[in-house]
Amino acid sequence: MSLVSVLIYFFSILANLGLGLIVFFRNPKNIINRFFTLITLPMAGWLATLFIINNVFSYRLISVSVRLNSAFLILLGYALFYFAYNFPEKTFSLTPLLNLAFTIETFGLIALTLLTLEITGNDLVSGESLTIYGRLYPLFVIHFLVYCGSSLLILLAKRKKFKGFPRAQINCLLLGLLGTLLFGTIMHILLPWLFEVENFHLLRPLSALFFLGFTSYGMVKFRLLDIRLIAARTVAYFLLLLLIGLLMASGLYAFNVLVLGESIARSQIYISVLMVLFILLAFPTLNKIFEKATDKIFLKEGYDTAKLLRKLSLITASTLSLEDLIKSVLDELFTRMKISQGSVVLLKDSEIFEIQPIEDKRVFSFGEKELAEISEKSSLENKILILDEIIEGKTKEMMRKLHLSIIISLKVRGKRVGLLLLGEKSSGEIYSVQDIAVFEILGPELAVAVQNAIAYEEIRKFNITLKKEIQKATSELRNANVRLKELDQLKNEFLSVATHELRTPMTAVKGYLDMVISGDAGKINKKTKEFLTEAFNVTDRLAILINDMLDVSRIEQKRLDLKIKNLDLSVEINKVCGQLNSLAKEKKLLLIYKSLKGLPLVKADLAKVRQILNNLIGNAIKFTKKGEVVISHKVNKEGVITQIKDTGIGIPEESLISLFQKFVRVNGALDREEGGTGLGLYISKGLVESMGGKIWGKSKPGQGSTFSFSLPRVK
Repeated sequence: MSLVSVLIYFFSILANLGLGLIVFFRNPKNIINRFFTLITLPMAGWLATLFIINNVFSYRLISVSVRLNSAFLILLGYALFYFAYNFPEKTFSLTPLLNLAFTIETFGLIALTLLTLEITGNDLVSGESLTIYGRLYPLFVIHFLVYCGSSLLILLAKRKKFKGFPRAQINCLLLGLLGTLLFGTIMHILLPWLFEVENFHLLRPLSALFFLGFTSYGMVKFRLLDIRLIAARTVAYFLLLLLIGLLMASGLYAFNVLVLGESIARSQIYISVLMVLFILLAFPTLNKIFEKATDKIFLKEGYDTAKLLRKLSLITASTLSLEDLIKSVLDELFTRMKISQGSVVLLKDSEIFEIQPIEDKRVFSFGEKELAEISEKSSLENKILILDEIIEGKTKEMMRKLHLSIIISLKVRGKRVGLLLLGEKSSGEIYSVQDIAVFEILGPELAVAVQNAIAYEEIRKFNITLKKEIQKATSELRNANVRLKELDQLKNEFLSVATHELRTPMTAVKGYLDMVISGDAGKINKKTKEFLTEAFNVTDRLAILINDMLDVSRIEQKRLDLKIKNLDLSVEINKVCGQLNSLAKEKKLLLIYKSLKGLPLVKADLAKVRQILNNLIGNAIKFTKKGEVVISHKVNKEGVITQIKDTGIGIPEESLISLFQKFVRVNGALDREEGGTGLGLYISKGLVESMGGKIWGKSKPGQGSTFSFSLPRVK
């Protein structure tokens, strides 16, 4: 066998083994990956046994290899059928009974092949080993052709159903399988069986290259089984090995013949080439071990999906500021996935309304026209747009022109709120299934976070506007309040001046009326006297009102002229009771003063105390129809408390709160009947508090009232 044939065998076996193991360990749990590996391993076994049959001169080893060769082909047909059945997804279902029948038939045929000579065997003829085809060999041929034919039919049916990337992947598999099956069937089954031709065994390894070639192309071009980068590098590596092997064999032969002038045994060339190739094959494994060690120290390539998603979820859940959110997410993607460029575009009603201006060279800088084109093209798709997976068209041209590798629509309840735009990876690698899975989880989370951040931003801006409006309104109110105080001050000054001016003529009027009524101006008749007496009483009430207004003005302007001295309250109360006793008797009321023995003196203004007592006791008599008015005392450490309790009409609870305010009169018929200015309690409160005391009231409608005031005692 020529050196080229040996290298083809060697390359095909290693390529099938390598590709199968890579796909399996990429995702061991995936049934498609498992059956793909189950295709490549029997194919590698078939090539290995074929090499032994044609190159080894051990009868026993050839005998075993011939049967193993047929067994590998039986298993290959079974694996092809189930791979086609599952790839890229099932379009029909097989019953468990059918699956069991197929499995029993396949492994029964394998057992028959290995344990008997009814399928294939070998015999020595003139010292040479020849393959013998048994009686059941047609059964083997039918099994292989039925399973392989069914596989092709299934893939052809799926090719019609699927479109885009899956269809392109199926096309690659179909071409690879058709080439392998046609070439292999002719060279390995039909020619040896029908014409007993054995001279084509050197071409049999080429059948495996059809499958390897088209499958590798599908992996590189259309992400078949998601090992594009690995497949591309593996194919390139094995081609390099093949080239090195050929060059080394040629070099060894040329050196020995042309330079040394000696012939070299073919076996020596094989051994030398195989040793070199073995060293070259072992080199990547050792290199990978050292690369991993150095990467951990220096580069730290790769990322943990769970950790990255946890970090991104934490960012999206805890960041409210829109700019901080986008910057943090992009930084994390740039760092962990080694992405060269990226950006986030915000949308409102599918129209671009904001581009986040982050000062970073890694952030895309597109114009409005370009962004409008991106938005329009991406709105036509309901999935992540991946440059490598999009069929040729305007969208792909646009992404290629703008250096975009990924476009992710950020949607909340079907409504787009933004776009996540990502460029290619800094390493030049493609986006893997791991990356796409991260984007599929990140997309909805980021969309909700962006929507919340936009809402927060709107609320924040509204709050700023509201704060300004409140500050403006507060300033206006403050100015208005100052103005009101100024007006109130002017009013008080006016009242003070007006009451002073009114008091003098009112005193004169009152004096003249009194003189006329007393007869100083001559005798008057009875009717005239009644009119003048009524006028005198009205003038008296007007004088009281003027005095009240003067007191209010002094209280509010804090211009009370107090003459504080030590007073005996019992003496003053007795005097006031003496003055008001006649009024109480007119209403048939008892006016009782319960003096307290040893009552402490208080610090107060005599005139102001009499005014307070007149107001409170007078009110009690005024609003009591029957019963009594009782004055009593209580003493504590701070002062002396005087209580005026009556059995009058009482005061509603809601009126007690505003009772000590200006011009407040308790609602009720009796209140309107008795009249009053509504200033008495307000003045009393101002006078008591100006002397360091307190005043309060308690009452229930129909149960009378109790008014109390305290004054500081002499210590």
